[in-house]
Amino acid sequence: IRIFARDENNDIMSEFLKDGQHESIPTAVIYTLDHEYVGHWIERPAVANEHMANMQKLFSRKEGESEDDMRARIRQGYRDLQSSDEWASWRDETVNEIVELVRNNT
Repeated sequence: IRIFARDENNDIMSEFLKDGQHESIPTAVIYTLDHEYVGHWIERPAVANEHMANMQKLFSRKEGESEDDMRARIRQGYRDLQSSDEWASWRDETVNEIVELVRNNT
């Protein structure tokens, strides 16, 4: 395994843009021992992407809410999400997707 920092490796990041335009992290790129491309995985599992629209609504500013209150609510919501069963299932699904990528392409 080699890990490359996004901001110091623009050449690598530009090769694996999410939706052809976003430098997303994490990005996992898998190669064989002979440096042949196997596949790549970007940012989050598909199941998490399905929930992102709802998350954006949850984390957008409420009418009449101050900037400080919004930030505090978002921080707490993110902490709550990270300790939830849903977040744990996303971690599991990330591993499953990467393993499946390797299995299907090697």
